[in-house]
Parts: sequence; C-alpha cells; structure tokens
Amino acid sequence: MFLPHLQTKPATEPETVTLSTGRVIVHNVLNPCVTECVVRDDPDSEMTNAEYAEHCDVMAQRRKVKRETAGCSPATRHKQPAALFLEFKSKVKQYNYTDGTPGRQFYNVPAFTRNHCSSLQAFRTSKRFGGFANSDFFPGILCGTVRNLGIGSRLYVDSIPEFVQIDTSGFLSVITITIPDE
Repeated sequence: MFLPHLQTKPATEPETVTLSTGRVIVHNVLNPCVTECVVRDDPDSEMTNAEYAEHCDVMAQRRKVKRETAGCSPATRHKQPAALFLEFKSKVKQYNYTDGTPGRQFYNVPAFTRNHCSSLQAFRTSKRFGGFANSDFFPGILCGTVRNLGIGSRLYVDSIPEFVQIDTSGFLSVITITIPDE
C-alpha cells in the first residue's frame, strides 16, 4: 500500500564547517532529532571543547541567517513591534467668543477602543499592552495612556505634540497618535 503522506524525505546533503584549526567538521543532518558531527579527515578522533564551541557558533550563525532569509527573523517572532499607532478621524472645530471673534481651533478626541488601533497585532505583541490587548480593560488602558501623554478630550491645532501627526487632505482630518512601547 502506497501512502504518500508517510513517504520519507530524501536525506539532505551534509554541511561542512571549517574550523580555525584547519579541521573540517561534517555536520550530517539525516534525522532532524539526531545530529552527528565527525571530523572528515579522522572519523575516530573526537573534537576538543574549543572546537565544539566554535562549531556550535558557526552552526548558530548559519541558522540565524536561514531564519532571517526565510522571513521569520527574531524581531518578528519575539515581542518587538515597530511602532504602536492610534488613528481616528475628526473635523476641525473652532470656538466663537460672545463678541463674535473666532477662538482656538481644536479636534475632539474620542474614547479609544480597539477600532482605533492601526494594528491590533502590534498591540498584542508589545511589552506594554500584550497581556491586555484581548481583555475588557484594554480601552481603559488606551485612554489612560493617551491621557498620560498629555492629550485630553480636545487636541488644539496651535499646540500639537511631536508624537501626533495630522493628515488634513480630506474632509475629515486623520489624526495618528504614536504610542511609545516601553
């Protein structure tokens, strides 16, 4: 009976590592669970501790290069997002004093929810918000974080902080707040 899903894969070619001492180590990976390392010139001799440490360093560097070229670098696998952004749309409004003179222009800041997160996956993998991104506490944590950054219920046009970007190309302005992940 032929079962193609149980078919074994062909053995990979053995990798060689040339050490600083000139010895060539053959790293044969026929079974992913068992690796054997032998000296090419003298299979009966054993590696010294220094040679084994150098061999392990070379193989770790090769695995790192393979991971990075495969698209799963440690930065994407571990909790290191690029940046955390909150986005919302608002129309610019203006105070009018009782004598008819115009006052300051401002944007109303909403109560933040998960819908305002530009990438919820980035919040899930962050050090600061990772454990709370799926909880009921998350909207309150977002509001508290924005409040700690110095943004209240209104964002005044004449005093925009450096971590806030405003895109005024459309009818509604798109306001993006960059949150530091500490």
